[in-house]
Amino acid sequence: MSHRFEQIHDWLEENKPEVILEVGTWNGHNAIKMMECSGAKKYIGFDVWEEGSDALDDAEFNAKKRVTKKEVEDLLKKQGFDFELIRGNTRVTLPEYVKDKKPFVDFVLIDGGHLTATVDSDFRSVTKIAKTTGHIFFDDYYFGVSVPNVGCNGVLAGVNAPYTVMASIDPVILNKEKQGHTMVAYLKMKDLQITDRWDVPEKESWSYSPEASD
Repeated sequence: MSHRFEQIHDWLEENKPEVILEVGTWNGHNAIKMMECSGAKKYIGFDVWEEGSDALDDAEFNAKKRVTKKEVEDLLKKQGFDFELIRGNTRVTLPEYVKDKKPFVDFVLIDGGHLTATVDSDFRSVTKIAKTTGHIFFDDYYFGVSVPNVGCNGVLAGVNAPYTVMASIDPVILNKEKQGHTMVAYLKMKDLQITDRWDVPEKESWSYSPEASD
């Protein structure tokens, strides 16, 4: 396990989120570790799995060997976790998944496609279902990398909210060669300026009704 992910596991053990969502489940090993560290009640995972292709891997700078959704399902079933796995490109599956759902997720880890545009799409989607008390973690905060438009740096630079870059670093491989390093960053949902959700519970808020004024 990478040094930077050990930081995430330590954070989970200390903060004990109840619902975990991971973008980029891959082989499920990190899912197991996160669930064990946190004691969370539910895990939700997204990945392309066998729907991936060499072309998509090249476009998104994915270097991991592909596995199937069923392999991960079988692995997680053995652990006895309450889990949900969603297969497909998250630029499509995440917006569909969050539609009409109220915030219920405590912890998010975005570690799917590496293009900044994909990270941004994933981020915008998960903010719709992350609790105000929740945290969103990003893998692939790069420095010393010459490839443009990859990682979460550009996404976080465009967010009007403070964020934290964790200390541990690991070498990164892009275009099949080692270059620069990668870190983990995170932000708190309470620091985001989100205008399309209720600031108070909907049932306790006031709204205008034309019928009531007649």
